[in-house]
Amino acid sequence: MTDTSRVLELNGTAGYLALPDQPRFALAESWSIDAWVKIDPRASSASFTKTKMVVLRRDIDADLNGSYETVNYEIGLEKKTAGWTPYVS
Repeated sequence: MTDTSRVLELNGTAGYLALPDQPRFALAESWSIDAWVKIDPRASSASFTKTKMVVLRRDIDADLNGSYETVNYEIGLEKKTAGWTPYVS
């Protein structure tokens, strides 16, 4: 049996997926992204010091020198007094 699952599961600490800067990964016209995010209950405790969790981000290397100068978009969660709320920038 072949596994045809197309699910990416990250460990929640330092995992990420990086796609190379290639034309085949350029998104044309309109598009949408879905993400299911399960927040560890410890992330809501006072001892958890991060105030922002990035879920998706696209950096731009305009001159292709390996240094990313700008962020094209970023989607994530911000810690507010009422809990974690989504943001887009």
